[in-house]
Amino acid sequence: MPSSTVGVEGRTATIECTVEGKPMPEVTWEFKNQPVGAILGTRARIDPPTRLTIHDLKPADTGSYFCVARAPGQELVMDSTFLTVFTIPKFVHTPNKTVEAYEDRWIQFRCAAEGHPKPDVKWMHQGSPVPSKCSHPLAVGHVNE
Repeated sequence: MPSSTVGVEGRTATIECTVEGKPMPEVTWEFKNQPVGAILGTRARIDPPTRLTIHDLKPADTGSYFCVARAPGQELVMDSTFLTVFTIPKFVHTPNKTVEAYEDRWIQFRCAAEGHPKPDVKWMHQGSPVPSKCSHPLAVGHVNE
């Protein structure tokens, strides 16, 4: 089983583990110290018992998933993988479409986005990058256009 895997919010992730033994151990999946079904409900599907598929991923699904093998008279065996759910960047604040600026005055634009991993915000003006030490807010001095 891989030590980590990634998925994208709203999509599907599959985690598999390999289990062997005679008799074949009973396999269950746990997340946050509970059976996955208790937390994820019908979004979690287990088939055969060594494959866990999670539908409609959510950021809260990020964490360690444990494949637990139990067989009568044998030690409990566990393996885990860490699932990271990436989220599509979303703007939480965007600048106004139209802004009034006065010649030779400063103007400030504000923009903020969230997501995982954290989005990299870049400012563009007429298709070219705007040089700036910080990505947001953007302050423009001595407006002349």
